[in-house]
Amino acid sequence: MRPYLFTALWLASLVSLYAASASAPIPPTRFTQIRVNSSAPPIRTAAENLRDFLKARGADISVVTGADIRKAAAAGTILIGTTADTPQLARWAKARRLSVTASDSGGDAYEVAVLDGVVAVNGANARSVLYGVFELEDIIAEHGGVPKGLARRARSSLRLRLLHPRVHGGFASYRRSDFEFLARCGGNVAHLTHDWMKEKTLFSFVPSTAFPKAEAPQTLERNRARLRQYLDWCKLYGLEAAMWMCEIPCQGGPWTPPAVRQAFLDCFPAECLSESGTYQGKVLCLAHPQVEQEYRRMMRQFLTDFPEIAMFLVFTLDSNGELCDPATCSRHQGVSKLTQDNRLLALLTTEGRKVRPDFQVFSVGWSWKFRGQPDFLAQQATLPAGAGLTQPPDGEAWSFDRKTTDLLLDARALTRKRGQTFLGYDIFLWGDDTVFSEIQGSKLPRGLGVTQLYDFPLGIAAKLRRWQGLAADGFFDQWGTMAEYVSCNAVSLRDLVFYPENAEPAKLEAWAQSLATRRFGSTAAPLVLAAWKEIETAQQIQSDHTFYWHHLRPAWSSPVLQCPITLEALREARISHNGRSSIEPSKRHGSRDYSPYRDDVSAAKALAPALRRAAEHFGKALDHLQAARPFVRHDARSMLDHWYQPEPGAAARLTPRQVLGEQIIAVRLQEQCQRRMSRFFEAWALVQALPAPGSAEHQAALERLAVLQQEDESPVPLPNTLK
Repeated sequence: MRPYLFTALWLASLVSLYAASASAPIPPTRFTQIRVNSSAPPIRTAAENLRDFLKARGADISVVTGADIRKAAAAGTILIGTTADTPQLARWAKARRLSVTASDSGGDAYEVAVLDGVVAVNGANARSVLYGVFELEDIIAEHGGVPKGLARRARSSLRLRLLHPRVHGGFASYRRSDFEFLARCGGNVAHLTHDWMKEKTLFSFVPSTAFPKAEAPQTLERNRARLRQYLDWCKLYGLEAAMWMCEIPCQGGPWTPPAVRQAFLDCFPAECLSESGTYQGKVLCLAHPQVEQEYRRMMRQFLTDFPEIAMFLVFTLDSNGELCDPATCSRHQGVSKLTQDNRLLALLTTEGRKVRPDFQVFSVGWSWKFRGQPDFLAQQATLPAGAGLTQPPDGEAWSFDRKTTDLLLDARALTRKRGQTFLGYDIFLWGDDTVFSEIQGSKLPRGLGVTQLYDFPLGIAAKLRRWQGLAADGFFDQWGTMAEYVSCNAVSLRDLVFYPENAEPAKLEAWAQSLATRRFGSTAAPLVLAAWKEIETAQQIQSDHTFYWHHLRPAWSSPVLQCPITLEALREARISHNGRSSIEPSKRHGSRDYSPYRDDVSAAKALAPALRRAAEHFGKALDHLQAARPFVRHDARSMLDHWYQPEPGAAARLTPRQVLGEQIIAVRLQEQCQRRMSRFFEAWALVQALPAPGSAEHQAALERLAVLQQEDESPVPLPNTLK
């Protein structure tokens, strides 16, 4: 392993962004005080957080808030604030020793510098000061102190950065530490609800005068109290807040217990309901005058009660949210669901802006049900400026997706022209296409484990380059964070949002090496980086071959992972979802089409070798990760441990070795899933297009099928590498 160690040391010397000064850094014990002039909650949070961070490193210093602001801070002081509230920072900025000035419109920016023996953390706004303090903590954790010549300047490349506080659990499960972690990731908007939760409509938070039985009073009181607590936590970290709302309420799909579906009918008068035309049953009809007026009133009341909410993410056609069937609803006769949805978005935007003038609403409809409509962009053009657009390049976001499409380019051009906000819809941390549990009845080897963490930092760089290249206003991360993992993806997000130059190919490898070192140590880092490179190659292959939606997502891919590789089973197997072909529509980018096939056999033939190549790269990544494991001790600490300090009763922070073990499980699952998918698609295409019996081609196809069946029934034993 000596070559790896030499490479780690050599690359570490090239990482200019994270390199220490040639002289010894200023140790934490040399600091005398943290001086704060502002009473803004994020700045006070920053000061308290820094005080506790330094105390854990042997420097028990106080936060001074009542000092004469006209008096210059002495050497040894950590001075935090903005040029608007701290005269000394303003004087340094005027003398051009600092470059960031306070602004309400310039976005998030900060700088951390040593000036005249004072460590200055200067932000464009209160939230930026907090980001700067978080970076100062990273610097001290990495170098053991503050380099004497320190001068860092950072500016966010994307204005809006929406993250969800916690991917597991419900609306009641958030902790304050989740909001701190969201801010450490570089997020500035917390979307507080999600489609898997019960609390996801206006009726969940606003007492309805027209339909008082829509929500139980005690449930309403509990929901409102929790939302108020979360908004108070957002304020501490300078976070704006958003709500993911599943509208309009309906009976619900097959996942909804029959008693609950029946109870829905008792909450609303029958004349206010219509058929949805789907398995979600009856839905509240927005075209009914009583329903429309109540939605208008509730929207205004919601923002009156919770004025901190800056935006809604509105989801429908799934998760107990629906619209009326145009064929059967007398009030929506012939009105498409896309048009109904846009009417809802316009209503929410108009009423919301009567209370909060900058309120925004975004449609979060996945699949091609809306975006596949020929008038999708034409209808978007008619919406008010506050009705923005958040969009992935596919039917839904993928963890591995990197591509740009003509539809994305057209959507961005339209929203720019109309003055509407455009958010990249993406997966940076967790997603549906990563495997969370054993696939019941699958032909995968037993004992693969359960994915809890899946890191791909080079992919984070590629995704951010995509949205920056489109000049998106920001991004919306679909799932959420898990603070206790301190995932490399989370660290990557903040690093690369604020230092986008490090996402460019010329600097990317040195930055990634520094991240691997901070998380796993210098000896393991080259191997981890080698694994990340293989993962990136594999994910690029996956991104280029999204010919299907459901059948490439392991947890939803029943035929692909469960069907035996036999002539009889493959003859009967159908690549469909809900009785319809699952093949993706054409996804063009100039002369290239990322989904060029219109028949399943052609798509399957092209997918099989691509997925096999992806599996080979995942296999190489797995080898590198397993080789790195002996170099990460059980008791090893990380330079990033301060990112998550568990509260009493909260989950413990994972050690670097545990994180590496979870990544091994995730990559091993990816390798095995891609191999099995490849075998299925090749075998299925062979059987569906089987040549005439007696021909040489028929015999060759049967022989190849036998090879695939043998591979499927004789998997390579899995090594036990996680002890």
